[in-house]
Amino acid sequence: MKRRIHLISGVSLVAAMTSLAMLPSPALANSSASTRQAGQMTFEFSGQPTNFTVPDDVCSLTVEATGGPGGTGQYGVPGGGGADVLTPLAVTPGEVLTVNVGGPGHSGEDYDDPQRSLGGYNGGGRGGAYIAGGQIAGITAGGGGGRTTVSAGTTDLIVAAGGGGGGGSFFSSDIGGGGGGLTGEPGHGLPGDDEGKPGRSGGEGGQGGINVPRPDPNGENGSSAVGPIGGAGGNNTGDPHGGVGGGGGSGVTGGGGGAASPTAQNSGAGGGGGSSLAPEGANIATGAYSGTPFVHFEWTPCANPVGDVTVVKQDADTGKPLADATFQLWKETNGIPGLQTTGTNADTRIGEPCVTAADGTCTRTVPTGTYYWEETQAPPGHNLPADHVFGPIELTPENAGTGVSTIVTDTAKKPPKHCHHGHHNNHSHHGNHGNHGTDKVGNLRHRANA
Repeated sequence: MKRRIHLISGVSLVAAMTSLAMLPSPALANSSASTRQAGQMTFEFSGQPTNFTVPDDVCSLTVEATGGPGGTGQYGVPGGGGADVLTPLAVTPGEVLTVNVGGPGHSGEDYDDPQRSLGGYNGGGRGGAYIAGGQIAGITAGGGGGRTTVSAGTTDLIVAAGGGGGGGSFFSSDIGGGGGGLTGEPGHGLPGDDEGKPGRSGGEGGQGGINVPRPDPNGENGSSAVGPIGGAGGNNTGDPHGGVGGGGGSGVTGGGGGAASPTAQNSGAGGGGGSSLAPEGANIATGAYSGTPFVHFEWTPCANPVGDVTVVKQDADTGKPLADATFQLWKETNGIPGLQTTGTNADTRIGEPCVTAADGTCTRTVPTGTYYWEETQAPPGHNLPADHVFGPIELTPENAGTGVSTIVTDTAKKPPKHCHHGHHNNHSHHGNHGNHGTDKVGNLRHRANA
């Protein structure tokens, strides 16, 4: 059951459904939200990751993320439900989050589905089947569900809701997939050495189901997870009526695939559920979600004061505003004096680069704190100074109401000198350094010379 909360305004992003049993790397879609108000946004399953830019005055989100459920095995064997994660999430205004909603595992019962038994988008494991001539020709299990994730940028995983394992197949409902959860559930199987063994959960390492060895088995063991990707269910390699294993659900660590029946008369087993991840204070419900996966964000304006941080670009000689200079705002977050933009302990980039408008300004609305403007590209006809970092800039509760501005001046490029009558002039070159001062209204002023 979805636990969505409804606030003032919302936007639903629903795209055509596609399913791939792999971790993706397609181009990102982009989403933005209005600022200075409470709001919400829902990301339905679309088969591709989507970028979300945190509004300027938002410091925290409430996030609900659901993993893809496992597919149903032939003869109505249920797949495991996806994890349902509900968590608070601290964010920075302008921060870009990447949302990737996992897909449900494909059913082994849907004869018309060209992706029958495949795992759900974003890492679900394939369900086992009897294969002849390169095609499914007999009993078929369900594929594992894909994991749903929220990450910072393209690398740092913040929230992950594990997918459910696919249901195994034969004449029993007790061989279903395990649910996605904090550790996930193992798949289900029947007792006895003649039955397929279930896949383990992601939290248990994601090992595939391993049958008791015998000289001439009718089916394969389940495959183990490979990182977040669920293991494949065991195929039937003998009599086409023997049971087959469900695919493992995707997760932080994927679940293992269930083993096929070692005999022609017995059942396969379900795939294991994928494990999940969330910040401290999260509620992770194991196997609780069986619908179409989604991610839901809700937010309210920052509890702490926010204000405008502005950079004003001017020509050093004329004082006229300069358009088309590019700046990046950074927040001091690592406790090291000065700005660090690279390495494992860099300060925090705030939003995307800003290009100055005709009035020479770029503005960001941010919580109180210490910031730096970095000029990354000079306006046309001007020089980018060697020292192109400006700050520290202090936005405090006392000045947040009016905001703080930084005036930065650049010198224009000088035309080259030409030699006449075959004579060459000797030139000496001296590196000039930026001069800093304060104008009469108290703005921080920087002069950057070529």
